Amino acid sequence: MTQRTVKRESRTNRWVALWGITCGALVGAIVIAACEPSAADVSTATAPITIIPASITVAPIPPTVANLDSSNIDVQNFTPGIPVDISGSPTAVVSPIATQVTIMMTFVSTDGRIIAGTYYGAAVRPAPTVLLLHQFGTNKESWQSFATQLQKAGYNALAIDLRGHGETGGEADWTKAPGDVILALTRLRDLSDTDRTHLSVIGAGIGANLGVVACAETQLCRSLVLLSPSLNYANVQTADAIAKYGKHPVLIFASRDDKPAGVDSPQLDQLVQGDHSLTLFDGRVSGTDLFNTQPDLTRKIIDWLAAHK
Repeated sequence: MTQRTVKRESRTNRWVALWGITCGALVGAIVIAACEPSAADVSTATAPITIIPASITVAPIPPTVANLDSSNIDVQNFTPGIPVDISGSPTAVVSPIATQVTIMMTFVSTDGRIIAGTYYGAAVRPAPTVLLLHQFGTNKESWQSFATQLQKAGYNALAIDLRGHGETGGEADWTKAPGDVILALTRLRDLSDTDRTHLSVIGAGIGANLGVVACAETQLCRSLVLLSPSLNYANVQTADAIAKYGKHPVLIFASRDDKPAGVDSPQLDQLVQGDHSLTLFDGRVSGTDLFNTQPDLTRKIIDWLAAHK
């Protein structure tokens, strides 16, 4: 083969190679263009959906000030449905319902007994506050109608179940009950919603006697309202306690034929050193049942509390 022939073949091969590269690129571009979706296809394409299975348990969302009504005290410290004990301080079982106007509260007594209560929060707080103590054989619900009226009048109210009653349960123990009431009273005083200078106790029957003892021991009560009290009920005695209570106001209601309240109430009234008032009704109706027979009783009590702030 001559030198001229070799050069011609070399030029030919280079042109073939270049033509192959060019054609390959062109074919590749055509293939890519054919495979790529059009603008219309892109706009209507649906992205694949990844389905994540639900977890077995769902963690509750704790309440905050923003998602619970202001009637719930210290809501940021509580979890819905779970009572929390913080060194014997009042704890609350808070319903997640935002429009709630009452909450459940519990107090852990020194022997571990859980004292149940219902708290009725005033619209504007801190507010004057009342502890409600029921009579023997009833429970905190016996105060419900009256507590609602207190709430409307601008008062906080806490009604508790004494030992052996209502949700507190267990056995009635009148030697330990005074300590339970003192605990509830002091914890109620420490709530941020409470106007500490306007704390009162309203009790019925044995609850009235327990109220006298608790107020005398703590000296926290601005005033006392007693429905059918006695000088000695299950060895919870009031004569010495009312003297120790000092010159604080006391309001007493009882029925003349209710024994022993009808006889003991006038004697107890005479022992009060501060402003006091006694009303005796005809008949034998006792304790919170007086609200059913004396339609003006609620107004008289609220007026008394307002006059002795």
